Amino acid sequence: MTEIKICTPDEVDLQAYADMQQESFRELLAEMGVSGDFMTPEFYRWKYNPPSGPAKVILGLKEDRIVTATMLQPLVLRHQGRRFTAWQNGDTATLAEFRCLGLYPRCMKAAVRSVQEDELLFGFPNKNSIRGFSFFVKTGKGVVRLLAKLHLRPSWLSRSTDCTRVTSFLGGDFAFDFSDLSSDELPVMEKTPAYLEWRYLQHPVHQYHAFVRRDPSGAIRAIAVLREAEIRGKKATMVMELLGRDVRSMRRVLHHALAEAKTSRILMAYNTALTRGCAFRLGFVTVPMRFIPKQQSLFASANGVDAQAVLALPWQLQMGDWDGF
Repeated sequence: MTEIKICTPDEVDLQAYADMQQESFRELLAEMGVSGDFMTPEFYRWKYNPPSGPAKVILGLKEDRIVTATMLQPLVLRHQGRRFTAWQNGDTATLAEFRCLGLYPRCMKAAVRSVQEDELLFGFPNKNSIRGFSFFVKTGKGVVRLLAKLHLRPSWLSRSTDCTRVTSFLGGDFAFDFSDLSSDELPVMEKTPAYLEWRYLQHPVHQYHAFVRRDPSGAIRAIAVLREAEIRGKKATMVMELLGRDVRSMRRVLHHALAEAKTSRILMAYNTALTRGCAFRLGFVTVPMRFIPKQQSLFASANGVDAQAVLALPWQLQMGDWDGF
């Protein structure tokens, strides 16, 4: 008999957990030509302990052996001054010999039942897992649009003296409410100095480039976080975060970041936080669905009247709001 158990990260043997994840995804990663070496205890220890609290790790145990698992990572969804815990589902894996035995439904049932009043659960299932995931998390919120941009300006024209690289988001220079840099009219994932530090500058695997623009008084006007990635054999710059008080500030910090970090001139961003007008003024165009290399479909559910009201609204998402990049 397989036992389903909900654990905190500290209660999990992360070495055994990482070994199970690597074994479960071995064939898929080989097909994609991607290494699974990032699946280490240190990676999961970092990922499952964001500033908003520890993740819930749902395990399927066969005689104390981890044979299947899924995870709920807590983020904060903010809307009109209210903060809602939004649990992002991910890292679902099952060892080959234990597939088709109903373990995934049992794990997801436990995950869904663990969501409390005025909390949400969401995820970005791939095309192979949409059917199973949407059985438990039923509200489909569409495919997240992909924006693209060519940065053709010479790098020496793009640097700005009012823009600097961020080496840490912690400390007095960043002791302010980052919500001022994004609209609160629609639900948006909360960004704080502690979150940005954890998500990007403390990431144990990927390197991110973070830049800030300030006005003459020292107040922050815009922030950009970029990552270089390879998509179908071609290098591209992924815009993980772009926050700002005005379009001009966002444009300046973005161009400075591209010049300073010496990244690819092809920019891509899964993003619903920028209005179409703002995206256009920044030089982005929406990529037609048939050309999107990997479609990101959002599904979500909610407990409680207030959380369900937030669920019904369009969400403002940035590329850094999910763990695949």
